[in-house]
Amino acid sequence: MKILLDGRQIEARKGESIAVAARRAGVVIPTLCHHESLKGCGNCRVCVVEVRKPEATEFKVVTACVFPVGEDLEVRTDGPAAVAQRAEAISGLLGLAPDAEAIVALGRTYGVRPPSPTPPPEAGALPGCVQCGICTRICQGLVTKALFPSMKGDGAPAGTPCCKVPEACIGCLSCARSCPTGAIKYQDDGRTRSIWGRTFQVAPCTTCGASTGLTREQAAWVAKRKGVIEADLLVCVRCKLARTGKTFSDIQF
Repeated sequence: MKILLDGRQIEARKGESIAVAARRAGVVIPTLCHHESLKGCGNCRVCVVEVRKPEATEFKVVTACVFPVGEDLEVRTDGPAAVAQRAEAISGLLGLAPDAEAIVALGRTYGVRPPSPTPPPEAGALPGCVQCGICTRICQGLVTKALFPSMKGDGAPAGTPCCKVPEACIGCLSCARSCPTGAIKYQDDGRTRSIWGRTFQVAPCTTCGASTGLTREQAAWVAKRKGVIEADLLVCVRCKLARTGKTFSDIQF
């Protein structure tokens, strides 16, 4: 199908969001709470755009990461209402994380300065956290459900990720690596990995002893979840490539 994006006709696919269609066409719509492994949620409101359906006479503001494309849909990424709402959203994010480079860069790009004075962080808040929800959604949907979005009254600010069952964390770093502001800190020296107050042993390659990049808990969880042999996971990339190369060299053509 075809949609009109900032006056230019582009191809879009049925069921995809405006943000995805725009990205494929080379048009940048800013996103923060969106992650390619997750469905859009529209939490941060940074990706707002204006749309007008063929039968409509006026544009309305929607979040591009969740709004589906439609035949002959007209989209404006820089309409006045969208620009104003985006600036308001970025200002709020700057208030939550005024020192987070990703948020500062957004403000710089769209001409938004931090609110003055910057409101003090909520007691117990994770520095740099903008409550986008990616970390908890990744953990809940794809990993072990160790993280969950906190609610008022459970001892942490609403929206801040917390360990509901610390024992369920396997040190996979999915949360930290998906965090858009780098708020989730960890340490990894190839032998041990520390995150969320826990320290994990990183499993060595059973062939050469180099780091596999997997904690022992992570390897056990993946093996059980995917139904594979755990020992097969405890081989580093270099040794896996070497095995593959030997397999091909041994084939008689």
